[in-house]
Amino acid sequence: MKRSKLTIALAVIALASCDKHSSEEPVAEPQQKAPAKTESTSEESRTKPVPPLEEPFMKDIDAKQAGEFFKLQRPLVVLDVRTPGEFAAGHLKGAVNLDFNSAAFKEELAALDPEKTYLMHCQSGGRSGKAKAAFTELGFKYLYHLDGGYAAWEDAGLPTEK
Repeated sequence: MKRSKLTIALAVIALASCDKHSSEEPVAEPQQKAPAKTESTSEESRTKPVPPLEEPFMKDIDAKQAGEFFKLQRPLVVLDVRTPGEFAAGHLKGAVNLDFNSAAFKEELAALDPEKTYLMHCQSGGRSGKAKAAFTELGFKYLYHLDGGYAAWEDAGLPTEK
């Protein structure tokens, strides 16, 4: 009799400990408050570039991915390394032309801010692929390379300007 009472007591304790609806509530992690936004009127704060969201990188991306940057309105400098004639025939909105074949290419590239984020391309990816070495040599930290170049951009039906 004592044994059956002990068995029943142990069974009740075991079942109670397996109850899925525990009366204990999970402890919530403390939430961090977002820093208060302050509006600055200084010229420096309005012109200071927003730092990229990632560690330094050099990534090849396709036209669709590159097009997303324009939708997100993320600070980005578009560098078109085609010839001035190719650039005049059509280019990405707001692009800056630095001719890879120019004798002054490296000098002009060195004059740019290596801390900004760049999207670089040529017509099909050949010249811009070669230009990546110059970006690395000059200490650029944030570079997206448009795989397939301007041709891939046009094939994707993305907007251009003349």
